[in-house]
Amino acid sequence: MNNNQPPIAIFVMCGLASGLLSCLSFVVPGLVVFIPGFLFGGAICFAIQKSLTPIAVWQQLVLIVVSGVAYFLAGIGGVFFGMNLLGVDNGLFGGAIVGAISGCIGATLLVFPLITFVEESQPELTLLLTPLVGTILGSAFIVIGVFIADHTSIGHPWGFFFVFPLWQGGVAATIGGLCDPSLARVIDSVERESI
Repeated sequence: MNNNQPPIAIFVMCGLASGLLSCLSFVVPGLVVFIPGFLFGGAICFAIQKSLTPIAVWQQLVLIVVSGVAYFLAGIGGVFFGMNLLGVDNGLFGGAIVGAISGCIGATLLVFPLITFVEESQPELTLLLTPLVGTILGSAFIVIGVFIADHTSIGHPWGFFFVFPLWQGGVAATIGGLCDPSLARVIDSVERESI
């Protein structure tokens, strides 16, 4: 570890920062397709470098590219599976389903390079909990975003200033918490006691 801060604190700050920066991608048409994913990948790499065992530059680049592609595929996958296969509509309930699917896809794809490159990761827990949190926050992302856009005076695109930091901060917190070396010590002691 490179820092006295617990990894979760650094990951949360980086996730919130990338979430706020992601909102700015809506200013230039077309940037929203990939930029939030690349920003989030960069934020995760920064958090790893500052709070865990540093990873190589090529591993950082892989993580950033995977995060950008995961964001793109999450958006397409959520719409495809939610609307085309499940037949959900555009309302809050349909949005919650699409958001859940998108959040799960994005978080799941991001997990694979993490558990491969980050030695502090807890692969089983990370594979289970990160997509679960991504699913829940993906659903909240869409519901809150649609609610703000359709039912408040601030409207679209200002809802993004709430939802991007929510998803990216929450998923980053999950990753940081699961990569905390103190968690590994707790898990090891529980496993030894159960034997």
